[in-house]
Amino acid sequence: MANYLRLYYQPAHLMPPHGHLSHLLPVDADLEEIDQSMRQALAADDVAAVRIVLKDQILRDHTLYVRPSMWPAWMIVSSDDPDGTPPR
Repeated sequence: MANYLRLYYQPAHLMPPHGHLSHLLPVDADLEEIDQSMRQALAADDVAAVRIVLKDQILRDHTLYVRPSMWPAWMIVSSDDPDGTPPR
């Protein structure tokens, strides 16, 4: 199962079906740690560093710097989709 960090760029009641960005998280990502880091950054109006995997570079992690206060909503989701397509 793949895990994704989903960032919503519009309030939920205004969102079209694809009103978000999804970033693949590494297999060994600590989801609790990411959640805590995002919450702390939100409270402090700071950025959180999140390790992600880019589509064509699965052997190498990258760091995404996210300022949670700039996004109306965010969540960590899991997908059973075998092709790795982020859930909608």
